Amino acid sequence: MATLRGDGELVPGATLLPVELIEFSVRWEGEQAVLSWATASEINADYFDVQWSIDGENFYSIGEVSASGNTSYRTDYSYTHYEPGLVNYYRLIQYDYDGKKYRKPMIVLTKSNGEQGKMYPNPIGRDGTLYFDSPMNDANASIRVSDGSGKVVYSARMPIAEGVNMLQVPSYSWPSGYYNFEVELSENTYRFTLINQ
Repeated sequence: MATLRGDGELVPGATLLPVELIEFSVRWEGEQAVLSWATASEINADYFDVQWSIDGENFYSIGEVSASGNTSYRTDYSYTHYEPGLVNYYRLIQYDYDGKKYRKPMIVLTKSNGEQGKMYPNPIGRDGTLYFDSPMNDANASIRVSDGSGKVVYSARMPIAEGVNMLQVPSYSWPSGYYNFEVELSENTYRFTLINQ
């Protein structure tokens, strides 16, 4: 399960945020992917376009969910994707009644093999967002990043859940090159070499 919170990115051409998105998540239910999201308020909101991608770049519409129009209270939504792949990126495009649209945060869901950790994307994305597919839970995992000379450029402790976890690293401040990532869990340590462009 992966969760992002926030109002997202405004698509060019739109001027106001008519929907306050407070939760967006996705989880496995058997072989199906179930997306859930919630709004705190809505103004002139028509519908949500649910989009799916296998690479995080090229998205395709897979369904629409009607919005609630005008609200000042929490409203919960869900959508079931019946044919997801092993790696799945999802995002919402919210449309107003007047045709304006707003892009919401992207989330990712992968099918873990339960055997070894994986970290992606490689190269690191422009915003420093990484995903670590963990085979286990750890309430106090250690994250360390070092450059080619061995100098530690980032370290943190955070809870890691079994499945896909989103990590945010300040890669924008690092020179281009190769970086060594180390994720230390209670029962194992996973090492990765990623490129920062």
